[in-house]
Amino acid sequence: MQLLSLGASLITAIQVIYNLAGGRTICLNQGCEVVEKLTVLSPLYFNILGFFYFQAVFWTIRLLKSKFVSEFELTALLLFAGLAAEGVLLSYQIFAAQAICSYCILIFALVLLLNFVYSRKQFVTGVAVLIAISISFSLVTFAPARVSSQLHSLNEGSYGVKSCATPTKEIYLIFSADCPHCENVIKALDNCNSCDFHLNPIDKIKEFDVDGLELNQDYSPEVNRLMLSILGIKEVPVLVVKNNAGFSFLKGENKILNYVRNACFNRQPVLYFDPALNSEQEEITVITEDGGECSLELDCDDP
Repeated sequence: MQLLSLGASLITAIQVIYNLAGGRTICLNQGCEVVEKLTVLSPLYFNILGFFYFQAVFWTIRLLKSKFVSEFELTALLLFAGLAAEGVLLSYQIFAAQAICSYCILIFALVLLLNFVYSRKQFVTGVAVLIAISISFSLVTFAPARVSSQLHSLNEGSYGVKSCATPTKEIYLIFSADCPHCENVIKALDNCNSCDFHLNPIDKIKEFDVDGLELNQDYSPEVNRLMLSILGIKEVPVLVVKNNAGFSFLKGENKILNYVRNACFNRQPVLYFDPALNSEQEEITVITEDGGECSLELDCDDP
């Protein structure tokens, strides 16, 4: 257990040093970037907390072994608390963020292994708590809060921005490169004069020819997929528009084209929404239609 806790301390210490040196968290997949955008604390502080946690485990083991600490089960309490915390973080990734951080899985595995080595009873009790946490997370929804927290990240998901002559509105098109309905919407952006369009693909773009597009080399398509998954949307194109009541999401080629023609070829800062469609009590509005969409899971036929 001392070796395990020291090894875990070393891993978190390396992450702290790497973060302080200006780098990002060392991670084997892109899920870490998605998860990091959903946390209040930065990865640096998470790793500092992890370092002190594993150090606390190490020193309580040594004190207990040397009998400086009597019969209080400090190690068991620390291990149990760590497992519960990791269970919450992992459940949030699975059911809320829908993105898994490989580094987080490693830390979770180390905490779980420490509980197993400590005692079989400790391990079984911890697993029971993990199951309870997971079930609880699966029964609740995080949609409104998650959407609000992610809207600021849409810029990070923009492949490029097409600026118009006199923009009064800023909108985001979430699309797929192989979706013909999305292509028709993008073609309609030519010569617009009152909207700045952010093009947000759901996957990596290899070749994309749009006149006047300012490219963002560091864009993250995972941000756009996360936004759709949060709202339970499984089709593209989707247009994200900020309005007085909050944010509106338009689905379907015809609905989006109708908005673009009325809102983006007009120099007046107006929004083309029927007020009856929007509730003043809701921050998120999804306006949809049948047809004019491509599924994220199935190939889309030409319209």
